This record gives sequence, C-alpha cells and structure tokens, in this order.
Amino acid sequence: MNRDELKEIMRELLTELLEENPNSVNPNSVDADDLLRLDAAYDKLLHKFYKKGYIYELVMKNKIPHHKIGNYTYFSLTELHQWLKHKKPKV
Repeated sequence: MNRDELKEIMRELLTELLEENPNSVNPNSVDADDLLRLDAAYDKLLHKFYKKGYIYELVMKNKIPHHKIGNYTYFSLTELHQWLKHKKPKV
C-alpha cells in the first residue's frame, strides 16, 4: 500500500467517524490532511510557545481550537496558526 492509498483510507475513516458523531467536526470544514494529534501538533508548532501540560489545560477549557473525533483530540495546523496570530503566546 502506498502513501496516497493510505491517505485515502484515513480520509474515508475520518469521514465515517465524523458522520457517526455529528457533534464533532464538520467534515467539510477541516481538511483531513491538516489534522494532527497533540504530540504531532506540539512537536511541529506549539512547543515553541507552550508546555504540553498547558496545552491539555487549554483543551479542557475550550480555549484552543481543537476537534474531538471519538476519544481522540485533533488539531488543525491552519487553525492553530490563526489562533497564534490573534493570541500572544506565553513563553
């Protein structure tokens, strides 16, 4: 199985999960390729500004853009970039 086939399978699974849980993310509002779990989002972007424990606190208080899909929390890099532009990060 190549990378494109795997992406397509993941996109289909994500769409199914979103349809099963309508209170979660609108499948048309976020690109599945843009979604990352906390560790990946933290390593790519958030580690520059926040400690991981503080990110968990922001998620619990709904103060950072995130998406719940099943039991998992995902972050959109696009939304995180926009959020960081409008919020002065604490270092």
